[in-house]
Amino acid sequence: MVSRGEAFPARIAIDCYRAQTYPNRELIIVCDRPDSELSRLVSSLGDRSIKYIETPRMVLGELRNASVAAASGSLLCQWDDDDLYHPRRIAYQVEALASTEAVAHFLDRWLLWWPKRRLMGVSKARGWEGSMLIRRDAIPRYPSMTKMEDAVLIEALVRDQLISMSDCPELYCYVNYGGNTWGDSHFRELFQEASLIYEDYDEALARVSADLPVKEYEIQSERAIPSGIESLSSTAREPFIVQDRVFGDESVSFDGVRYINCTFNRSTLVYFGGTVEYVGCAFEDVKIRFEGASKNIFNTIQLLRQHGIVGPI
Repeated sequence: MVSRGEAFPARIAIDCYRAQTYPNRELIIVCDRPDSELSRLVSSLGDRSIKYIETPRMVLGELRNASVAAASGSLLCQWDDDDLYHPRRIAYQVEALASTEAVAHFLDRWLLWWPKRRLMGVSKARGWEGSMLIRRDAIPRYPSMTKMEDAVLIEALVRDQLISMSDCPELYCYVNYGGNTWGDSHFRELFQEASLIYEDYDEALARVSADLPVKEYEIQSERAIPSGIESLSSTAREPFIVQDRVFGDESVSFDGVRYINCTFNRSTLVYFGGTVEYVGCAFEDVKIRFEGASKNIFNTIQLLRQHGIVGPI
C-alpha cells in the first residue's frame, strides 16, 4: 500500500486489511514522507503483519516497486490507501486465480462512491487496474510515472500473459474523497460511463455498509477535509526531483517531475497536461504519449486542424 502519510484515509484501508478473512497475508506500507502521521498510527497498532517502510521521495511507480520488493508472498494484491474493501476480497480473488491458468486476476467492475456529491454506482466493465491480484513471478516493473503507472503495467502484462476477471463489484469500492491522485474530472467521467447509478443514495449506502465501513469513512472525511474544499488532487504538489538517471525503453512521466541531467533513450514520455521541467537532459529517439486533460486538448486541436480552424502551433 503506497501512501502520502496522512492518517486519513489510510487508517480505514488498514482496517479493511485487518478485517480480511484470508489468513496468510501481510500489508506492506510504503511512504516517502518522514515522520508521518501514518507511521505513528502503524506503530500504535502493534500488528506484526503490517510492515511500514519509509523511502526517499519517489514517483508513484517507483514506490509501488519498493512495495513489491519488500513483500514476501508468492501472490501480490494491490491495496490503495483511499479505497474500501470487502472482507472477502483477497480470499475471493485467490480462489478465482487458483481456478484458472491465468497469472493475474482482476475485477471486471467495481463500486464507485463520491460522498460529497452523494453519488454511488457501479463502474463500466473493463477490468480495473487497482483490483489486481497477481503471481509474484509474473509481475512486470511499474514504470517511473506519477500516475497511470498501474495502467501501463497492465498493458505490458496482457501482451504476454493470460489474465482472468470476475464480475463482483461489491468487493472493491473506488472512492473520491477529495485528495485522490486523479481529480474530480476523472470521477465525473467514471460516473458518466457507469453501468449503474443508484437512484436512492441512502438506500445504496445502507446496503453496502454491511460489508464496507462507509459510515466511518464519511465521518473521518468530514473531519479531515473541510466541506468547502472540493478537491485536493495531488497535481498541486511540488514536483519530484529526479537527477542523473538514465531511462531506457520504458514509460516515464514528463510533467510533475523536475529532471536534472537525465538521459532518455527510446523512452515514452507520458504527458498529462502539467508543467514540464528539465535541465541538462538528453533525448534520443523518444515518443510522446498524451493522457488525461492533455489527451483531450490534443484530440481537439487535431480535430480543429482537420477542419482548417487551427493553424500550426
